[in-house]
Amino acid sequence: MPALFELSVNAMLEGYRSGAFSPVDVVGELSARIERLDSIYNAFTTLDLETAADRARRSEKAWRRGEELPLLGVPVAIKDIIDTEGLRTTYGSAIFSDNVPTTDATVVAKLKQAGAIIIGKSATHEFAWGFTNDNPHYGPTHNPWARNRIPGGSSGGSAVAVATGMVPLAVGTDTGGSIRVPCAFCGITGIKPTYRSISAKGIFPLAASLDHAGLIARIPEDLQLSLQVTQSAQGRDGDGNAETVSKSLASVRIGIAERLHQPAPEVDIATVFNRACEILQGAGAIIISFDDMQLPNIPNVFSTIMLAESLHAHRQVQLYPERYDEYGADVRRRIDLALGVTLADYLDASEQRRTLAIELEKVLCDVDVIVSLCAASSPPEIESLFPPTPETQKQYDLRRIVLGYTALQDLTGLPACTVRAGFDNNGLPVGIQFTGRHDEDQAVLSVAKVFYHLTPEVQKICPEVEG
Repeated sequence: MPALFELSVNAMLEGYRSGAFSPVDVVGELSARIERLDSIYNAFTTLDLETAADRARRSEKAWRRGEELPLLGVPVAIKDIIDTEGLRTTYGSAIFSDNVPTTDATVVAKLKQAGAIIIGKSATHEFAWGFTNDNPHYGPTHNPWARNRIPGGSSGGSAVAVATGMVPLAVGTDTGGSIRVPCAFCGITGIKPTYRSISAKGIFPLAASLDHAGLIARIPEDLQLSLQVTQSAQGRDGDGNAETVSKSLASVRIGIAERLHQPAPEVDIATVFNRACEILQGAGAIIISFDDMQLPNIPNVFSTIMLAESLHAHRQVQLYPERYDEYGADVRRRIDLALGVTLADYLDASEQRRTLAIELEKVLCDVDVIVSLCAASSPPEIESLFPPTPETQKQYDLRRIVLGYTALQDLTGLPACTVRAGFDNNGLPVGIQFTGRHDEDQAVLSVAKVFYHLTPEVQKICPEVEG
């Protein structure tokens, strides 16, 4: 049997059910692993291992009594911009270093009701406002495949905690790719579901019309189970395609478009994508090209809306301008940029956003899902971005190589799931994403699951974790 830290959520639950091991065993092993690894990778801002051990004992007793909740005894990490009752929640900011919420965010409450055990709060970029997870107040989070590289952000702590086996499941948020990019860079799976299908109540806003709560795990099956637990019931019955592709891709229509890869990916990244498309086609999928779309400049549309809404959110809670000097340098720069966005800019971007949504709706009438990459290149070295001088920003503009790939799904609210597809020339994982129609989250996950099981030689490789 694999070590307990290697188990998927489903395998963990089966072990509890059979009595092969208990939540006490799992939480004990994961706690020891966290104590060894977290000082190396900085995946957590706050830990609550004593409470987790207590909840594990309660879960063990519940299993013995024959109780069975969907996630009973499963350890979970919660991104540190999501409120947790009685557990420090900093939002990645020094301003909130002593903040202890009195209530749980809705997504946390649902997980607890399903029997999940909260291990701690996973590290994030300050106020989730960035892709690097290099936090000036709590330090950088490190990629498990190469410690000198970023894991991606802003849900980088959640992705690293899962990729290193510190937890089997984590909650993140995605405003411009903040679940999908870390999952791609860390070689795991993540779902950004349909907009607001997971409640945003109790989550510090970055940009209200773009923010999505979502989930991170090692395999798509775990996302399927945990998504059922965390999503609201309303609107979840329209996912008729999920059963169709549950085991086979025969006749599933998959759309591709070079225009969704802007700027063009590096050669080794493109090779992985092309091979993934060949695998999909070999499994019976019908590949359809749709490069005739009329798309606006996606990064510009996204940045305009995000900057305006983020500044508004920080004004609403009286952080700006009152506490401007307490922000990290990179967030201050983004606030300065946001001050230059006019009402006319925002309205124009919103109109282009509607055009984009219409174009994608047309495409998704002709295909079941869209497949694309998550980034134009592999994760950069931490030192290539910081200190953030004009020279280093020009040398490696991370937002430029990410937003053209991931902002589309947040602007349209469409569900998207990332899964590992291969490796670049340096042995770093490369992720692809499947995007589907509104409310067809499970169908998207079903395609990702089939692809995952079609590529065992890719999926069996694990990072050589230090410590």
